[in-house]
Amino acid sequence: MGKHDFFFRDVENPLKTKRFNPNDTNYLQLIFQEPLSTFMAPKLEVDMYHLRISTYPDEKRKPVYDIDIKNQVGQYQHFKTFAEEEKHAELPTPLVVYSFDEVQAYIDYLLDNSYFNVSSMRFWGNKY
Repeated sequence: MGKHDFFFRDVENPLKTKRFNPNDTNYLQLIFQEPLSTFMAPKLEVDMYHLRISTYPDEKRKPVYDIDIKNQVGQYQHFKTFAEEEKHAELPTPLVVYSFDEVQAYIDYLLDNSYFNVSSMRFWGNKY
């Protein structure tokens, strides 16, 4: 996708301002054949929440955040606990390796079917 190595980690980190743009979500849908809800948080139920955020260090002295949300009766309920991932953490991913000829055949198929001449949403039959 042409993004830096830690792009996804930064997008998923609520302490960062980086977010997916419409092109990113389109590429993710096409690559993973998943609906948009897989990559985007659901719409918030209300416009404003009263939060209580506490922080403490983990065993490696990295900050851990606890988020509590005030409910309708004025009591705080635990919502989420999170910590930043290690900078160079490798997550397990399935690796599929294709030969040069397989890649060339796929590119030829895309060229023959005018993939690069139309928008990707039109090419894939408006699946999303």
